[in-house]
Order: sequence, then C-alpha cells, then structure tokens
Amino acid sequence: MSQLPITYDIEMKQGAKWTLSLELSTNGVAKSLVGYTAKMEIRPNANSDEVYETLSTTGGEIVITGATGTIQLTLTKSETDALNFRKAVYDLYLRDGSDADADVCLIEGEVLLHRRVTQWS
Repeated sequence: MSQLPITYDIEMKQGAKWTLSLELSTNGVAKSLVGYTAKMEIRPNANSDEVYETLSTTGGEIVITGATGTIQLTLTKSETDALNFRKAVYDLYLRDGSDADADVCLIEGEVLLHRRVTQWS
C-alpha cells in the first residue's frame, strides 16, 4: 500500500444511491482483509461532535471481501436523501480483528453533497 491515508474527495447526489469501491493491494497482490472491519464517519468538520452519517461493516453499509482485498461502501437512496449539508469531511478506518490497537486510516477528504432538485409528486 502507498502512504496512508490517501486524500480522496467524495461527491454524492442527494436522493440517489452512492457507492465507492476500494481494492487494497501491495505490488499488484491483493491484501487479505479476512477478519477486518471498517468504519467511516461524515462530520461537519474534524473537531465536530455532530455526525451526519456513519457507515460500518456492522451496519452493513461497508462490505469487505477479505480474500480479494476489496471494500465496498454504499449509501441507499433514502440515506442520501436524508443528508442535509453542502460540504463535510470524512475518514475511513480499517481495523484488524486480531489487533484493535492497529487501526489504519485508509482514506480521508471532503464530501460534497449535490442537493436534489427534481422531486417526485
């Protein structure tokens, strides 16, 4: 893996399903993520106590395929529809199930929410 965390800004459309897929590898070889969990929070800023959204493996918004080193993040249409901010920040942490003290921040950055315009009657 390269130097972590990687800065990656996210754009979401309010009221539309959002997904992000990550593949972790070293020198072209998939990193085994068997036994790993992940958590991501979206907040107004890094020092804020307010959390706009939480994604996790326990909540089902993050799916890790351990053998292939892939991580899939998903927010449903109704979850993005409930978001009500313009710009926020996030980071995504990975935890090895055998070493809770070795959390790794994979990616971080800003979240830009494009507000929904069209409404169904």
